[in-house]
Amino acid sequence: MPSKIKKRGENSYLLSVVHQQKEYTKTIKAYSRLEAEQHWKLFAADVLQGHALAAGTERMTVTEFYCYWNYHHADKNLQKKTIAYKNALFARIDASL
Repeated sequence: MPSKIKKRGENSYLLSVVHQQKEYTKTIKAYSRLEAEQHWKLFAADVLQGHALAAGTERMTVTEFYCYWNYHHADKNLQKKTIAYKNALFARIDASL
């Protein structure tokens, strides 16, 4: 797996996955090569399910990013009250931009 996992620092690794002629990358902190390989397997599964953005994709607007973040992170990990607060906050930010 030398091309899939590259050591970047003392505890940092760069993971890369190629899927449908697009390269997906992610930097992680891991304490061993084995732990990095486990992270790579999870990252590869996310890429295959469509839960990762490709490296070098076109830029997103703030609104597009917020919608992406809401769908992939907030809906699954946050409580309803927190999501409502974040939506109200984002509406104010979006209006000022």
